Amino acid sequence: AKLNSLRERDKLIGETKMIQAQETFNAALSNYQVGEIDFINVIQAVNDLLEIETDLYRIRKEFFQEKAKLAFIAGTEF
Repeated sequence: AKLNSLRERDKLIGETKMIQAQETFNAALSNYQVGEIDFINVIQAVNDLLEIETDLYRIRKEFFQEKAKLAFIAGTEF
């Protein structure tokens, strides 16, 4: 159950939040280049993107740890 939960969270973040954060960053950078927003907004967009990436890698780490625990307990390799 935990593996499925982690897999779903990975899918959600990877397919929605990550794409949205990347688009927000691209828009912020474009708007900064034409002088519509200040640099703080670009930094905030980069920070949001990095937080989402960090969360995604943390979830993937947990997934592989749980998978390794299950393989150890079952005495098999997945």
